[in-house]
Amino acid sequence: MNANLTFSNLLHRPMRTFVSVFGIAVGVFLVIFTIGLADGTLRGNAQREANVGAEIMVRASGTFGRHQCGDSHENRNRVDNHTGSVVD
Repeated sequence: MNANLTFSNLLHRPMRTFVSVFGIAVGVFLVIFTIGLADGTLRGNAQREANVGAEIMVRASGTFGRHQCGDSHENRNRVDNHTGSVVD
């Protein structure tokens, strides 16, 4: 008896039925889309993190690059007076 009442109400008000079905479909789609987006983001981050290697450079204390921190700019690139070339 309830099934007959339910179907007769659905057929009697088709616009309300359409809006209800459409609303439920949009809700289900958004939940599935959000779960997929979150899963894809987590997998992408995990893949990027797995590709990161150790990027640690070890240097002697007080050095920066090839020269020591205390070197002045003038001392780094000296010009030889006899040849005119830059002496490192």
